[in-house]
Amino acid sequence: MFPNKEILNFTEDKLNEMDIQAEKISLIKWLTEVKDDRIIRQFISLQKTNQEKINPISLAQKSALDKGLKSIAEGKVHSHDSVINSAKNKYPELFK
Repeated sequence: MFPNKEILNFTEDKLNEMDIQAEKISLIKWLTEVKDDRIIRQFISLQKTNQEKINPISLAQKSALDKGLKSIAEGKVHSHDSVINSAKNKYPELFK
């Protein structure tokens, strides 16, 4: 009798997690023995890049997004057509 597919997937995922953890430990051990400053700087650069991916926007950008979402929630929105018409009226020379 074969185990069901869900059990196999769960087991495979756990094995992959364990492999990744083992690789991390191996990297940490290796890194503690590295004497080349260039390699250390590359790891620092990689770490900064990874942090930027985790937090890709600044607080100012997040604040601006939150303000925009609040305006939308309050119904302070305009259709695309109304914005275009307003721009055409205000700057007719740009729409020739």
